Amino acid sequence: VLDVIRSKREVEGLEFNMEEEIDQAADMFINRFRQRLNNGF
Repeated sequence: VLDVIRSKREVEGLEFNMEEEIDQAADMFINRFRQRLNNGF
């Protein structure tokens, strides 16, 4: 997941910010987890 975010940011010319990446990765994980709970796994 981090690699995808990192490459996307490099394409956009943004600086690599580890803390922000971790937040984004966590958000993606939480959203997927919630979807699975809603779908009953």
